[in-house]
Amino acid sequence: MKFSSKSHKNSAKKQVELEEMTALEGELVEFLDVKKWSVPEGYVEIEYYPLKPPFSYAAVVQNIETLEHLYILDELPLTKEERDAYFRLRNILEFELQAPQGEETLAESFRRQMPTILSEHQKAFATISPVPMRKILYYLEKDIVGYGKIDPLIYDDSVEDVGCGGVNKPIFLWHRKYENIKTNIIFHDEQELDDFIMRVVQGWKARKHSFPHS
Repeated sequence: MKFSSKSHKNSAKKQVELEEMTALEGELVEFLDVKKWSVPEGYVEIEYYPLKPPFSYAAVVQNIETLEHLYILDELPLTKEERDAYFRLRNILEFELQAPQGEETLAESFRRQMPTILSEHQKAFATISPVPMRKILYYLEKDIVGYGKIDPLIYDDSVEDVGCGGVNKPIFLWHRKYENIKTNIIFHDEQELDDFIMRVVQGWKARKHSFPHS
């Protein structure tokens, strides 16, 4: 299947969001001791640029022997404690997130409601400090109101289309500079892939009436 990301981009709005995220990046990178990723053996790095900094970046590398390009989605990982908190909070959100108001997008509604929900359940997350919580919210937002694994690609203006050939097969995308290029993104089971397809078919981001549950 193919999914076009072009129609979901608003350049002016995205530029403002990128500037806001870049301002946040310095604070979080220093706190989280973020280290630049390591280039896979047998490859050389061609370019590396932000998608939603400091949480996700795109790296384009090239195989030294075959000269094939590879697009790598590089995301800041969750620690075990953060992952446990992610699942606890996701369970809470499945019951407490309300439908968007007026002309709100799902993402805007999610961000509006989160402070209240976190405040009401602060004892459950007392061991999670504010900055690690930003990591958790990044993953929750993309998994609940975004496109899951490929959500960061929405922020790459060079990505025109995304194609998936099935379970355990790498996702390919059409890149303005590198054209057809393989990624490191893979759906590992049928349910995960089916959930993604349903999000695209039903116009996931455009829907106003409900939040997804899993």
